[in-house]
Amino acid sequence: MRGRVAGVILFLALGVLGAPIDTPAQQPGKVYRVGLIVTPSPVSEMAGPEPVHPPTRAFLHTLRSLG
Repeated sequence: MRGRVAGVILFLALGVLGAPIDTPAQQPGKVYRVGLIVTPSPVSEMAGPEPVHPPTRAFLHTLRSLG
């Protein structure tokens, strides 16, 4: 009888200790978005890390230099 009671107490104690603790997660910071409107040019000239389109290339280089 004593062993059974001790087993139940141990089972309950481990259940309480093993339960996940609910902690609030850190809220993400603000996500900044930048839009670019250009004259009609093929998208292929404005795509990629080094675009062929001069204004788009200058815009991306300036963004990189600002961080």
